[in-house]
Amino acid sequence: MSPEQQLLHQRVKLWLFEQLLRDGIVPYTPVSRGDGVDAAVRCEDGTYRDLIVCPSHDEHFPLAFRAAGFEPRPRLLVACVAWAVEPVQVWVFPSQDFARYGVAGNDVVTLDLESPAPEGGGKLKQTLSRYRNAWRLVTENAVRAFLP
Repeated sequence: MSPEQQLLHQRVKLWLFEQLLRDGIVPYTPVSRGDGVDAAVRCEDGTYRDLIVCPSHDEHFPLAFRAAGFEPRPRLLVACVAWAVEPVQVWVFPSQDFARYGVAGNDVVTLDLESPAPEGGGKLKQTLSRYRNAWRLVTENAVRAFLP
């Protein structure tokens, strides 16, 4: 990842954290960057949801997102932030769906929402529209440290 991409990733991550904090949810960030998880959200039942934050891959492809070196698993969400569109779009995917609809190659999974849907009849963003602004996947049953 280039220095510019690292800065963009940090900026988008902080923006996403701000959105969660406004809802009273405190995201926990890992001490080391070993497994690629950007944050965890504690749930009321004592479990955690892990988050990977992906900014738009490129300003010319604002609805294309890349996640490097992750294995889909339960309780892992991929929060895709389309920073280059106005207003900013957030797509929250369970990791299994991100991997299912994305294209894997060179230890990176790329999900381009502008690509044709595998079932035909439109673009992938229409097929996966249920994940646009799907904050509920992150916030449902999350522990709120304070009431907004």
